[in-house]
Amino acid sequence: MSVCDKRCEACPYPDCINDEMDLDDYREADARDRALGTVRKAKAPPPVGGNTAKKEAARERSRERAKERYAEKREERLAYLRKWHAEHPEWRKEYYQQNRERLLAQARAYRETHKAAVRAYKRAYYQANRDNYRAYRKAHREEINARKRERYDKRMREHGQGDAEQQGREKDYQRAYYLAHQEELRAKGREYREKNRERLKEQKRAYYLAHQEELRAKALARYYRKKGEGA
Repeated sequence: MSVCDKRCEACPYPDCINDEMDLDDYREADARDRALGTVRKAKAPPPVGGNTAKKEAARERSRERAKERYAEKREERLAYLRKWHAEHPEWRKEYYQQNRERLLAQARAYRETHKAAVRAYKRAYYQANRDNYRAYRKAHREEINARKRERYDKRMREHGQGDAEQQGREKDYQRAYYLAHQEELRAKGREYREKNRERLKEQKRAYYLAHQEELRAKALARYYRKKGEGA
């Protein structure tokens, strides 16, 4: 506890050294500093969310540096990847076989989440490559039909070959789908026929010329059958 009475001009101790400051001393020092203009201003509080701008700027600089490094070593990386792929030609197949279920689950989840975007992309891609699709199908018609028959036979084997109940369910499903979308399907059919009228005519004419005798025989068979029923 200090015994100093702060009366330095009448201090009885010639060797007194009192360097302690009490509240009054601090107030006096603060008032003197303010009068002289030497008071340090208090720091402004940090913005809400911390230094978000600084962090975002740092991330942007990091991305720019990564782009520059990639551009500098792009050819080297591509050469390495080409060499690696040449040495491991079956790596995609092996990776797919090892992770097949996980990849299929991811693909299904993505399609379900982005159903509209996937449909729009497929539609736009088909419109942009329609001629290529038609040319490929025309050149590989038998192969494509064989794959379709194989998939159908496989599905039937899984559900039971010749299972009348399963076939009935499939027919019921197709019939229900047609009835639910009848107007839409008809409108699409009319639009397709209007857009491709000349091409469809040429296809029908070519088919008739290629199967002329067969079509005539079928027409005669129908004629005699109806004639016999009428008699």
